[in-house]
Amino acid sequence: MQKLCSLLSLVLVLFSCSKNNTSSQNSCDNLSGKIEGHWYLTAVRNYSFLSFTDTTWIPVDTTNKVIIEFSDDSVFSYNNNYPLPMNNYNRYSKIDSVNFRIYSNDPPVGGNFPEYPSIPVIMITANEIELIYMGVDYGKIEKYMYSCSN
Repeated sequence: MQKLCSLLSLVLVLFSCSKNNTSSQNSCDNLSGKIEGHWYLTAVRNYSFLSFTDTTWIPVDTTNKVIIEFSDDSVFSYNNNYPLPMNNYNRYSKIDSVNFRIYSNDPPVGGNFPEYPSIPVIMITANEIELIYMGVDYGKIEKYMYSCSN
């Protein structure tokens, strides 16, 4: 009888213990809720002012991950996979707690400004931002997720 009670106690202990959730251990949350940090591109979508807009996000190929960074000193930087490095976007400004603008503090001479003079950034959640490239009749939105590493 004592062996049976010991065995039942052991079984109860084994089944009452919860397993560690490995997905939550690997997740990364932006605990500060600020834009400062590293962000990686996860999806894109295009829109048009002239026709129906498809709101479906298209996942990006993560083989060559696009990573952007917002520093404490208002410096915006990016890795070699960022699509607009030739436009020298290197600064950002805070408009309010969720709206920001990326811009170049050294635009090209001769009035040949980049295709997008500044890029609006919206913080959707603490872990997700969207960059909006606005054209005259169309545009592109990029979705970035917060990253604990660069």
